Amino acid sequence: MFSSIYNGPRVLKELKPAFNNPRNSEGDFIKLRRGILYIYSYFIGDSSSDFGVSRLKGIISQDNGENWSDIPDSILSCNLTGSLMSVSLLRLNNGDIALFYLNKKDNISCIPYLSISTDDGDSWEKPKPCIEDRIGYFVLNNNRVIKLSSGRMIMPVALHNPDNTTVSYYDKIFNDISEIYCYYSDNDGRSWTCGKKVTVPEGVLVQEPGVIELKGKELMIYMRTDEGCQYQAFSKDSGVSWTIAEPSIIKSPLSSASITRIPQTKDLLMVWNNNEDKGQMYDGNRSPLCLAISKNEGKSWQNVKTLEENLDKWFCYTAICFLNDNEILLSYCAGGKGLGTGMSTTKIVKIGTNWIYK
Repeated sequence: MFSSIYNGPRVLKELKPAFNNPRNSEGDFIKLRRGILYIYSYFIGDSSSDFGVSRLKGIISQDNGENWSDIPDSILSCNLTGSLMSVSLLRLNNGDIALFYLNKKDNISCIPYLSISTDDGDSWEKPKPCIEDRIGYFVLNNNRVIKLSSGRMIMPVALHNPDNTTVSYYDKIFNDISEIYCYYSDNDGRSWTCGKKVTVPEGVLVQEPGVIELKGKELMIYMRTDEGCQYQAFSKDSGVSWTIAEPSIIKSPLSSASITRIPQTKDLLMVWNNNEDKGQMYDGNRSPLCLAISKNEGKSWQNVKTLEENLDKWFCYTAICFLNDNEILLSYCAGGKGLGTGMSTTKIVKIGTNWIYK
């Protein structure tokens, strides 16, 4: 069924920290006519904290990820104040490219923005805020905005500080508690509507949602929690309303999972921290990093494979790009947890689809 060119993960590039660049993280891929574009969060200064200063930086490959070169920083100049991070790239219905990213102005204000390219990534139009119905600290993970079979775009976000309460976090004012929403657009991102809040059982901390369209057009939203597993909820009206969130069978620490659909087989592919057998579900470890497939729309998972298993590192914030029927690109953070630099380095890895099914 698949080529046997690549039998396992192969590291193609590592985006390592350097002087005045303490962290490279949370990027996404898009296929262009001239190659593969990868845009990521490029931190500057001396802080690798989530509340540090960051900009967008891009690299491009013209040989299916084997080699990469920088693109001019001026192309991604967005003329926005504050930090820019957490990239999602998406091909729109009309063929243009949408670039989503967070504009974090301070520790209580963070809004997703959208820039559009009409020339296949050579330039980007003036950015516009996606959320204008309220202000707050909205977290949109990288590689999270999706397009449904209907053409509707779904943008899952976690609103922190929903009650304007504050607690100390990373020496800043922030609140772990969040409310989960999906904003949706039926006009290629020109306007966005907020769906109903996902109802979560009392006392459960939920963060960093992702959405996948299931067969039959039902949507599943999945969220990281402090309960030792991902929580899930379902929508039958394209993201307008959701069932009450409940525990899924996906065991994980307080770390986000990534789920997408393999184009050739139509099975689901998940990348996540599968550490239920390590006794580390609750202590924040984000290792090992594994993948698995589901042939029954997430009811069960099989063919579990380990991508990374160094317990002294963090592996998280994955982006997934299908190059063709036989090759997949992944990017993910792969820094040193013990040194407090778990988010500092990003790896770009190629795997063969055959390895997943072997």
